[in-house]
Amino acid sequence: MKKLNKHYMIGAVLIIFLSCSFVKQDKNIIYQRDIIGTWLLNKKQVNYPQLTFSSDNTCIFTSMGDTLYRFKYEVKGNELILEDVLKQVSRNKIISLTRTTLIFEKLVENNSKQVYTRKKD
Repeated sequence: MKKLNKHYMIGAVLIIFLSCSFVKQDKNIIYQRDIIGTWLLNKKQVNYPQLTFSSDNTCIFTSMGDTLYRFKYEVKGNELILEDVLKQVSRNKIISLTRTTLIFEKLVENNSKQVYTRKKD
């Protein structure tokens, strides 16, 4: 009986150890709700100096030439997926998203790092 309890105990410890060691812990999880709001680009640039994300999965990007770009968006993993009115899809890697800062590896045709700050209400 003691031998059987010992085996159960060893088995339980192994199961706990193995289940904990294979759980991926990603502290950089990006949630779609965290991107909602208006973001301002930290440098002067013609395209996309302001991004506004709404809770209905639509967003508007502005340009300095008074053009508005409308998209449907989705945040999946660390990507912002944009679909324009012509159904063209753009995948944009999010490097970081905090309460105050949004950083893209590139954004649509802007192939350099894009750093945005959340607009204060």
